[in-house]
Amino acid sequence: MREQFDEFRKHYPGIKRGNETEFDNFVKHHKDWKAVLPTLLIAIKAQIAYKEQMVRDKQWTPGWPHLRTWMNQRRWEEEMPEIRQATPQAKAKGLIPFTTCHKCGAGADVRVGDHSTPYCRGCRPEAFKTQFPGIDL
Repeated sequence: MREQFDEFRKHYPGIKRGNETEFDNFVKHHKDWKAVLPTLLIAIKAQIAYKEQMVRDKQWTPGWPHLRTWMNQRRWEEEMPEIRQATPQAKAKGLIPFTTCHKCGAGADVRVGDHSTPYCRGCRPEAFKTQFPGIDL
């Protein structure tokens, strides 16, 4: 079982400690660790693929937490949100899709390289006009 865990640990892209330390922490914090162990590698591969797609689409993605944090928070149970594709009109205007509006959860477009909090047009129309002058609402 330690070999199976080590294979997962080697795939994890974030900061990690030694295999023994990480495995002992995993066993200590999760009573169901034997049932969960086979799903870890599948989950991390899915999350890696999701983040790589986000980067290819020039969408913001958070960094990887320490492996201990990832395991203690049971992040293998996270569901990956759908990746929105930019429409040709949005791409032409220099916009990319952002996952969700900070206020209502709807899709929100932001300019490439813009690190401000994303809001959709309905929640912050005046901010959107200022942020994207010349774009019709």
